[in-house]
Amino acid sequence: MPIPVISLRKAIHVDLEESLKSAVESYRAALGTVADVGARAYPPAGESLKQELLKLQQHLAGTATPGLFADAERCLDHELKTWGDSASRYYQDSAEEIKSLLLLVAKAAAEVGDRDHRYGERFQELAGRLQGAAKLDNISAMRQSLSSSAVELVDCVTKMTEDGHRTVEQLRAQVSAYEARMEEVERLASTDPLTGVCNRRVLERQLERRVRETAPFCVIYFDLNGFKQINDTLGHQAGDDLLKQFAAELSHSLRSTDMVGRLGGDEFVALVAGPAEQVRDRIDQVKRRVNGDYSLPTETGRRKVPVAAAVGLAAWKPGMAARDLLRAADADMYEDKKRAKIKNAL
Repeated sequence: MPIPVISLRKAIHVDLEESLKSAVESYRAALGTVADVGARAYPPAGESLKQELLKLQQHLAGTATPGLFADAERCLDHELKTWGDSASRYYQDSAEEIKSLLLLVAKAAAEVGDRDHRYGERFQELAGRLQGAAKLDNISAMRQSLSSSAVELVDCVTKMTEDGHRTVEQLRAQVSAYEARMEEVERLASTDPLTGVCNRRVLERQLERRVRETAPFCVIYFDLNGFKQINDTLGHQAGDDLLKQFAAELSHSLRSTDMVGRLGGDEFVALVAGPAEQVRDRIDQVKRRVNGDYSLPTETGRRKVPVAAAVGLAAWKPGMAARDLLRAADADMYEDKKRAKIKNAL
C-alpha cells in the first residue's frame, strides 16, 4: 500500500527538524570546546573568549535560523581573531624579553673580552719593557725601569679590578630588572585575570605534581548555585563581582599551604593536604565562610544576594590519575547540588 504524500512530507519534515537540532547541538558543543581550549591555551585573554562563546552558545539554544547562524559565524570569527591577536602579541613580547636578556649577557661577555684584550696588550707591553730592562748592564737604569713598571702594573691591575666590579654590578642590576619583568610575565600567565587565584593550567600542573609526590591530599570542587540566574538578572558585572568576592572568601578560609584555582565560569577547585577524614571535618567551616549574602552592583545600586556553593570532595588514592580525581570531586559536587535542590523543593 503506497504511503500517503502528506504522511511522507510530514516524515521528511520531522527528519529535517531532528537533523537541524542535532547540527545545532553539535555546533553549540563545538563552541564550548573552543571556549575551554582557548581559556587554557592563553589564560589572560582566554576567559574573555570563553565568556563570549558561552553567551553565543546560549543564544543558539532557541530556534535556529540562517540569519542567526550567520550572526554567530561573524561573532565567532571576531572573537577568535581578537583572542589570536592578543595571544600572538603576548608570546611575541615574552620572546622579546628573553631575546633582550640574551643580548644583554652577550654584550656583557663581549665587554669583558674587550677589556681583557685591552689590558692584555698593556701587560705584554710591560713584560717587554721588563725583559728589556733585564738585559741592561746599568743597575740604576734597571732599578728605575723596574720601579716605573711596577707602579704601572699596580695601576693597571687596580683599574682592571675596578672595571670588573663595575661591569659585574651593571650586569647584576640589568639581570635583576629583567628577572623582575619575567616574573611579572609569569605571574600574569599563571593567574586567573578576573579573580586573582591560580588559573586552570597551573592548577592542573599542581594536581599532577601532588599525584607524583604520593602524599595524602584531597580535591574540593566548588560550584556556585544559581550563578547563571544572577548573570541573567543582575548582569555580567554583578556576576564578575561575585566571582571575585567568592574567590577571596575561599582563599581566606583555607590554609596558606592549600591551593585555590578557578577552572572556569563559576567553578573553583582547592587542593588540600591531608586524608579525607581531616579535610571533610573542615568543609563545613569553609561552607560557613563562603556561603551567605554578597553585596553585588546593580543598576539601582548595590544589593545583597544570598549565595551558596555546591561542594564535592575526592581523596587521592594510590594509582589514581589526576583527571580521575578531578572527575570524582566533580561528581560528588553534583550530588551535593541535587541534595540542595531537593531540600529547597520541600
